[in-house]
Amino acid sequence: MNKKTLLFAGFAVCAIVTIVGMLFFYDKPKPIIESLEQLNSPEYTVAVQMGTSGVPAAEEVYPNSNIKQIESDLVSNCMEVVSGKVDAFLADRPTQEWFAASHPEVVVLPDDAAEGHLVIGAAKGREALIEKVNEFIRQIRADGTYDAMYKRWLLTPDPVLPDDLPKPENPTETLKVVTEGINPPLTYVKDGKLTGYDIEFALRFAAFANVNVEFQDMSWDAMILATQQGQFDLMVSELDKTPENAETMCLSDDYLNSGLSVMILRTRCAQPILDRLKAENKDNNSNAEVKKERTFLQKIAHSFYQNLVYECRWKIILSGFGVTMLITVCSLILGTLLGFLLCMVRRSHNAFGVICAKILIRFIQGTPLMVLLMLMYYGIFSGVRILSNPMHDAILIAIFAFSVNLAVYFAESLRGGLEGIDPGQLEAASAMGFTRFERFRYIKFPQLVQIIMPVYKGEIVSLLKETAIVGYISIQDLTRAGVIIRSLTYEPFFPLVLTAVIYLVVAYTLIFLLTFIEHKTDPKLRPRVLKGVVEQE
Repeated sequence: MNKKTLLFAGFAVCAIVTIVGMLFFYDKPKPIIESLEQLNSPEYTVAVQMGTSGVPAAEEVYPNSNIKQIESDLVSNCMEVVSGKVDAFLADRPTQEWFAASHPEVVVLPDDAAEGHLVIGAAKGREALIEKVNEFIRQIRADGTYDAMYKRWLLTPDPVLPDDLPKPENPTETLKVVTEGINPPLTYVKDGKLTGYDIEFALRFAAFANVNVEFQDMSWDAMILATQQGQFDLMVSELDKTPENAETMCLSDDYLNSGLSVMILRTRCAQPILDRLKAENKDNNSNAEVKKERTFLQKIAHSFYQNLVYECRWKIILSGFGVTMLITVCSLILGTLLGFLLCMVRRSHNAFGVICAKILIRFIQGTPLMVLLMLMYYGIFSGVRILSNPMHDAILIAIFAFSVNLAVYFAESLRGGLEGIDPGQLEAASAMGFTRFERFRYIKFPQLVQIIMPVYKGEIVSLLKETAIVGYISIQDLTRAGVIIRSLTYEPFFPLVLTAVIYLVVAYTLIFLLTFIEHKTDPKLRPRVLKGVVEQE
C-alpha cells in the first residue's frame, strides 16, 4: 500500500469520525418556553443552588425534569442559564430580578414556581434570641416598616441605607451577625461597606434589642457551620427554611416574603410572557435589542470601569491583595523555620521525637489543605479568641495552617538534600580544621541551596495559590475580593482574569527573587581566586 493510499484512507477515517460525532452530539433547537409547567419534562434541565429551598421545591414541582444542583454562588448559577448549560434556574426572586436587570439576555418569569421562606438562623439553644427576632418581625410588619424596606430594596433602583435608622441607647452587649455579601439586593458591598435589605434589618433589630451590632462577611458553607457552632449570634443572609436547616439551627419566622421564581433565556421565552412582563413593568430590558452593541475595546473599557473605578472598587482588590500577601509572607517565614526544626527532629537520635515527626508528616501529607484549614478553624481553635476582630483570628489560624503544611514538605526536602551531600566532604573539611559552623557555612549550605531550591520555589508558588481557599473561613483575600466584585457587576470573566493576572505577577516575582538568591549562592557562578589573581568573568 503506497503513501497516497494511506493518506487517502486517513482522510476518509477522519471524515467519517467527524460526521458521526456531529450526528451524535448534534443538539437540536430547543423549544420556546410558554409556561412554568412546560419545564416538567425530561428534556429540560433545571438548576438549583445546593443547600437552599430550591432543591426540595424543584423536586416537588419538576419531578420529571433533570435537576442540576450547583454548589456555587448566585452569579455562577445565573451564568449557567446565560451560557445555555441549563434551561432554567430556580431561586429566590429578589436576587434573580437584580441579575436580570443588568443582563437583557435573560428574563424572570412573572409567576412563582413555589413558595420561598427566608428566615433568620441561630445556634441551637438560642430560642430566646429567635423569639426576640420574631417579635421584631411582627412589629415591623404591623407598623409599615417592612413594606418600606421591601419597596426600598426590592422595587427601587440603586437603593441606599436611610440616614435616619434608629440606634441603640447606651448598649452594653454586642450582637454578632454573619452574612454573605454577594447576594444583592439582600446583602452586598457598596463603597467598601456591607449594605442591603439584610443589613438594614439587622441594624433595626439591634436598635430594637438595644445592642451594638458587628457584621462578619463569610462564604455560605462556612457561615452555616459557624452559626451552628455558636460563633455568631445570628445568620442574616437569605437563609431558606428547609428541614435540614431546622434540624441544626433555630429558625425565625419569615423575615422577607420571597417566592421562588424561574429564570430562562429571553430568546426562549414566549412572546405572550414578554408582553405580560412589559405590561406589568417587570421587564427593564424589553428594548434591549435596540441597544447599540459595544466594540471589543469598549467592552474592556466598560468592564475596567465597572469592576475597578466605579465606587472605588479597586480598594476591595487592594485590601484582598494585602491580606493574601500577609498570609503568604508570614506563612513562608514561619513555615521555613518550622521546617528546619522538624527536619532536625526527624534526623535526631531521639526515637520518640522521630516517631512523632513521622506521624505529623504522614498526617499532613495525607490531608487536603482545605480540610486541614477548616479542621483547625472549626475544630481545634473553634473556641480560641486571641484578637477582638474574628477575621484577625481567622488570619492567624490560616497562617498557622499554611505554615504547618509548608513546614512538612520543606522538612522532607531539606532532609533529602542533607542526605544527598557526600559525607566525605565534611570529613575532609574537619581534617582541615573547619569548625562545625564553617563546615555548614562553606560545605553544606551552598550545596543544600542548589539541591532544594527548585522544590522550594515550587512550594512557595503553591503556597501563594493555596491561600485562595481562606475565603471558606471568613477571610476576605484576593480571591474573595474578586467574588465580591462579581456579585456587584455580574461579570464572570473580568474579575476572574484580573485575579489570575495578579496571582501570576506575584508568583513570577517570587520566582525571580528566589532564582536570584539561588544564583548568588551557586559556587559555580562565583569568581575564583588563585594566588591573589581573580578570574575575570
